[in-house]
Amino acid sequence: MAPPLRSLTPAGREGIVAPAKISDVVTPAPISSPPSGRRRAPRISERLLWGVPTGLALLALVVTVVAPAIWLLVYSVRSGQGGGVTLSNYVDAFTDPLHLRPIWNSVKLGASVMVLCVAMGVPLAWLVSRTDLPGRGGLRVCVYASFILPSLLSAVSWVMLASPNAGLLNKLTESLFGVAFLNVFTMEFLAVVIAFSLFPYTFIFTISSLDTIGAETEEAAAIMGARPLRRALTVTLPLVTPAVLASMTVSFLQAVSLYGAPALIAVPAGEHVITTQLFLFFGFPRRPELAAAYGIPLVLLAAAFLYARRKIIGRRGYVTVGGKGSQRYIIRLGRWRWLAATGAWGLWSIAVLLPGVTLLYVSLVPRWTQGGFLFTLRHYEWLFDHGGTAIANTLTFSIGAATLCVLLGFTVAYLGERRDSRVSRLLSFLTTAPLVLPGIILGVGMFAAFSRPPLLLSGTGLILVIAFWGRFMPIALQNIQPAIASINPELEHASRIMGAGITRTLGRITAPLAGSAMVSAWIFSFVLSTHEISAALLLVSIDTQVLPTLVVNLYEQALYERIAAIGIFMVALTMVAVVLGRVLIGRQFLLSGSR
Repeated sequence: MAPPLRSLTPAGREGIVAPAKISDVVTPAPISSPPSGRRRAPRISERLLWGVPTGLALLALVVTVVAPAIWLLVYSVRSGQGGGVTLSNYVDAFTDPLHLRPIWNSVKLGASVMVLCVAMGVPLAWLVSRTDLPGRGGLRVCVYASFILPSLLSAVSWVMLASPNAGLLNKLTESLFGVAFLNVFTMEFLAVVIAFSLFPYTFIFTISSLDTIGAETEEAAAIMGARPLRRALTVTLPLVTPAVLASMTVSFLQAVSLYGAPALIAVPAGEHVITTQLFLFFGFPRRPELAAAYGIPLVLLAAAFLYARRKIIGRRGYVTVGGKGSQRYIIRLGRWRWLAATGAWGLWSIAVLLPGVTLLYVSLVPRWTQGGFLFTLRHYEWLFDHGGTAIANTLTFSIGAATLCVLLGFTVAYLGERRDSRVSRLLSFLTTAPLVLPGIILGVGMFAAFSRPPLLLSGTGLILVIAFWGRFMPIALQNIQPAIASINPELEHASRIMGAGITRTLGRITAPLAGSAMVSAWIFSFVLSTHEISAALLLVSIDTQVLPTLVVNLYEQALYERIAAIGIFMVALTMVAVVLGRVLIGRQFLLSGSR
């Protein structure tokens, strides 16, 4: 028998404390019930609470993904005359040599851009993450901020810089050396211009992976006598292979699905790609059935590329085991330090800074072909006097689309993490499906689905909101899903045990903890919606004009000064969104993982 416990009495004398009974130790104290005068409000059934958001999410995905995809397929086998079923659209689309050449041009363009992005982005990421490159922190910020200049505006800038007769760079070289050697209106130059806009994707994917690799493997290679170049090629690069392949996929798919840059550069050169050829089918006479059939290979190409990347990576492991966390091994460049800095900063200056400065300069001069330093604000006055409707439409449609993207992304992410069922997996699949639907193909599907009852939305602003929503909801989901997955479900269980309902738990616990990711998803969706041209071009009307489509219309009239003013306004709008993200989220926004 255990001896009795001794303790001090209040008077300080030693006393005897009887041992507690087992029942007193293990029996929990009863939870006090609420006062008899207060009654707990009746709870809504759990099935209804889960069923309502699931049903709404499924309905939203039917509208934004399923209906356009089905009508795209229906239109592709529909006769333009009697409305019957036919395969003549596929025959016409893929037997005419004029239709086959744009497909080959798109494949070559995508492959060229992909190679150029890897050649620029991977070495630049390695220099910033793994060497003592001067100004590497500032260069990281500058490359991340390159997204404020969309590819459409970059293409306009390069037309003003390198057009054969009036390009500013050609005028400069002609005055200095007597020769104008640049010609932007070639497929090769188009690949370079698009690569200048897309290489930040490769940089970001690669540097994010490099920042998570510990120093142990590289230190071991150095101890074994491997030189820096050999370590980079045989140790570091293989570990970032998944990130590089992911960036190659993004670069290829973005290049083949772009409309703006090819329309401004390739079409004047007498060449077409899939996206510009698709737009021709909506000219006179309009042939949406042929456009639907012609767009199917682009969807299949995107799906095949994603599948190939998955097969290449396969079940290989890319995990390092060590105890130093993300501490990095910094390589001393020595005498090559400043030469490498000149090349790195020179690349960013040519790809991003030069087009941006060109836009600003052209927006402030009376006529860009005459040059000079006589500045004016009349192009900005025209923008706010005559472009007010396009500005208001851009802001309204982008805000609405971004909000819907976040709401749907949060719902699908939460259901996928907390309710692992066939329905939740279906929702996740449908939400990410637009990744293989290029913008112009989505526009064709939206036109086919909503140009007839019961949802006659053609020519309205709502169809643009739905198009932007469907286009960018995968990005919102990819931003929010990791945040939901990182929240311990025990926090929600504790809230439910204390009597809070599921809606209160979501509002008080889950949503605040995922708030940073939701803000980031909203800003990214908003910015991309303000830049979207491919889907918008097929769906706008006179009353629903947005800034990117206004740029294309002004380009056809050669009003470059007004285009430049619109471009600077769009860049300023993007910068405001980025600053807002930095204020609300902090350094995590755009610079997650940076040191």
